[in-house]
Amino acid sequence: MIVDEVLAAFQRGRDRGERIPRDFVLAAMASDSLDVQAALYDHIMQSRFARLIDPPLELSDYLTFVPDFTRRCMQRNFSNEWVPERHLIGHDFRKWFESLFEDKDIPRDISVRLKEWLAQFYRESDAELRLAIVNAILEHLFENRRIRRFFSDWKTDPLLSQAYAEAEMWIRGLP
Repeated sequence: MIVDEVLAAFQRGRDRGERIPRDFVLAAMASDSLDVQAALYDHIMQSRFARLIDPPLELSDYLTFVPDFTRRCMQRNFSNEWVPERHLIGHDFRKWFESLFEDKDIPRDISVRLKEWLAQFYRESDAELRLAIVNAILEHLFENRRIRRFFSDWKTDPLLSQAYAEAEMWIRGLP
């Protein structure tokens, strides 16, 4: 699959009202091409395009795709026409996490699952990427007191406590 196929499918959906087969979207999600995934991500994260998918994507599809896509973009740290740079995709992940966390209809275990993914991603990352995770995701998540409390268990972990403290400095306005 190539980027042009993804773009054409969503353009036909937008312009002609054609439905986009869910299997097509799932195949693009599984693509090895970060460009294909990025073009897809750009569309499925917007409700006006996501509603064109038939049958609709399930939350579980997003829970598999979005964290993996975020990880790939942040690890590669380059951008092009489709692929966002690490701070932009980190910001997107933060907004998505926050929207799920605040949605009363989303079970809390979804937020727990994403927090665990974020902890594992942080643990597996080098110092430069850890700093990007703190700056792009955690600092801004922690602006929400309820989310900051939700992450408070990180304070007792030898490695995650560093991330928690660094993100908390943003809230306090310290250097």
